[in-house]
Amino acid sequence: MKFQEKSLILDKSITNNNFWKQTTLIQIKKKQIKNEPFNKQFKIQQSNQNNKKQINSLKNQTVLFQHKIQVLLNIKLLLKIVAQLKIYQEKLQLQNKKGQGSEIIHFQLILFQ
Repeated sequence: MKFQEKSLILDKSITNNNFWKQTTLIQIKKKQIKNEPFNKQFKIQQSNQNNKKQINSLKNQTVLFQHKIQVLLNIKLLLKIVAQLKIYQEKLQLQNKKGQGSEIIHFQLILFQ
């Protein structure tokens, strides 16, 4: 009698374990199926966010590059102005040495970086 009870209990435990294993597998599969559209949507949203971040980063880089170009153009213009002023100063100094002009122009250009 004791042997039969044990075997019966053992059988129940085996069937219970199999039952639980099967139900958990079914539940997991159901969850995966239910979550699949959500996961796809989440991946799409994440991809869109990454793309937006990259676009914003490129826009910022473009703006910085445009500012750098503008600064370089301004420096080029300033260098041309300095060259013209130096030529003008030399002409005035020559005129002054010859006695043709009484003015001497002194100028100083300070570039801040």
